[in-house]
Amino acid sequence: MKSIIDVIKSEVNPFDKHGHAKNFTRAEFDPEHNVSSIHADELLETEKVLDQVIADGQSRTIVIKGASGSGKTHFLSRVKQTLNQKAFFAYIEPYPQSDAIRKHILRYTVDSLILPPEGKQESQLMLWLKGLSVFKEKNITELLTTDIGELFLSQRKKFVKKLKDRYKHKGVYNADLFFSVLYDLTNAETYDAACEWLKGDDISEAALKELGLKESIKSENEAWKYLANFGKIADETQPIVLCFDQLESNARAIEGLSLQPLFDVNSAIHNEAWRNFLIIISLRSETWEKNKRQLHASDLARIDAGIKLKSINLDQAEDLWASRLAPLHSKIPTRPKSRIAPLKHKNLVDRIPGGKTYPRQTLSLGWELINQIKCDGGTVESDYIALFKLLWRDELRNTIARITKPNQKSSPELVRMLQQVLSTLFETNVRVPLLSRTKFSHYSLHFQPSQNPGNMGVVWTEDQNMTSFFHIMNACQKAIEKNQCQRLYLLRASKLGRPNTKGYKHYQKIFTGDRHAHIVVDMESIHYIATYYKLFNDSLAGDLVIGNKLIGLPELQDLIRQSKVFEKCSLTSQLSGLNQKAKTKTVPPPKTVTPPIPPPSPTPKMEEIDEYIQDVMKTQHMLARLTLIGKVSEEFKAISRVQIEQKVQQLGKEEKIIKIINPQAPINEQLVCFVPSYNK
Repeated sequence: MKSIIDVIKSEVNPFDKHGHAKNFTRAEFDPEHNVSSIHADELLETEKVLDQVIADGQSRTIVIKGASGSGKTHFLSRVKQTLNQKAFFAYIEPYPQSDAIRKHILRYTVDSLILPPEGKQESQLMLWLKGLSVFKEKNITELLTTDIGELFLSQRKKFVKKLKDRYKHKGVYNADLFFSVLYDLTNAETYDAACEWLKGDDISEAALKELGLKESIKSENEAWKYLANFGKIADETQPIVLCFDQLESNARAIEGLSLQPLFDVNSAIHNEAWRNFLIIISLRSETWEKNKRQLHASDLARIDAGIKLKSINLDQAEDLWASRLAPLHSKIPTRPKSRIAPLKHKNLVDRIPGGKTYPRQTLSLGWELINQIKCDGGTVESDYIALFKLLWRDELRNTIARITKPNQKSSPELVRMLQQVLSTLFETNVRVPLLSRTKFSHYSLHFQPSQNPGNMGVVWTEDQNMTSFFHIMNACQKAIEKNQCQRLYLLRASKLGRPNTKGYKHYQKIFTGDRHAHIVVDMESIHYIATYYKLFNDSLAGDLVIGNKLIGLPELQDLIRQSKVFEKCSLTSQLSGLNQKAKTKTVPPPKTVTPPIPPPSPTPKMEEIDEYIQDVMKTQHMLARLTLIGKVSEEFKAISRVQIEQKVQQLGKEEKIIKIINPQAPINEQLVCFVPSYNK
């Protein structure tokens, strides 16, 4: 009869994938891994504050703090999952520049609201809109359900007039324009353009014309007033919860991290009496204690509740282990007497002498103990490069699903991401900005290539508006005239406009000559730099664990370089050519637009499958043959299962990478192990 030890050896370590934070608006909550006894009181306290917002409409602020590994990001996921029926949730990612924090908050609020809540088909934004009392009136409902072919300007005017009359005492900023955009949200043909405008994107002239608008949101002040409009008309609908996490990754002042810009924003929300908002600020206790002294007393007074995520006791730690081991227990005919078998409560007592710990440490210990069992009780040194490559694959897959177009991230965010990637790969100081003292300063960076004379400049813009494109080209020309860089490279995947426009002519003059060039960025490159930036933020926030090891930024940078995951990134490959040893002067940079290097074929090479199997077996040590085949099939969907079975059979016979321990057994009972001597 199969024992729990047999199952452990044949399955993937159940404590894998516990070591990095997730943006809860785009990651499914796994109830099987949730332990209700952990931080139950803190969850009730959070719900109590939300209920107060619902009751009187007054906005409130909660600061959630906890030690590294206490489960802050998971707690936010639980808050969203538990209170999903009471509020709309927005996750605000770390901001790249403190002087544009308000536009950043607007962008990510709308970006979150356009996603459907769990169990719903419509977006949070549409549900919020339909929750307004005016939308429940018969004449408005009839207007919105009119056949699209019959929509006329007069109907838009009626819609706007109705909302203006209803909210005339609310002080809605630029009411005609704002309500007109809300009208466009109800039309499938204009919905996308309306969302992009609300996010603060610099949309194209065609999109502006489609919406009947003259310009995009330009300033911090405008962005702030439009965001405030949501609160001014939201008394009848559910609150909006703004969640700020990983504050350690936010833009830094010269002297280091500063929380003041965020708390300035929070105080403004309270001072301006915004309605129906709950602000949740989550950060490490260490970060809070170090920085709160620098905050103004008036800002601290605007915090309505402080919640500390406490450590957990050994019984709760056992609950956490049991939640991970339960699926394996279900695979054997007779369930073990202990719900944490093959682990023991004594393991917790011995390794946690004080009786108090945190969720991350508990999961890391479980991962370590299960690994020992999979190695027949021995201790095998973890291969952190293999572990990292598998983590990279998972994160890259999530990024591909999340980012679907080049301008989904703002240009300053793209530059911030690229800055961190180049700093890691080139091991040089990459500085921002290049286009100083212009409104496009955060669209640019520059660095001194190793062993190459001169300053290298990079400008990245995906803004769709061609008037803005002209002004960016003009700023580039001035930077060149001032000799701010020896060579300037434009990064842009978006269109360049019509050849007869001023912006295009300016572009041709600058970037099709002998010195400066345009690199067309492919989506795969954007996915690579966004994936790194996610891990970069995790490392700064103390949220990145690989195996049972906490990974800081220096360790992450080493893993990036050693794993060579960026070898497949065309953008960094092209830029790295500029960073290598000086070439002869007879080899100029590209004279014309540099097309993106084609992404790898959707059908992977067998060498890539070999590498993946090697990484899996280095980290799992032992697996059932069918488990390995299933895992490879899931990763490489373009390859047939028959081909993968043949590949595993071949590797087993050659005893390269893997060895089949019991080849005479039925295939569903066969185990494979890693061949330590094979380390290609």
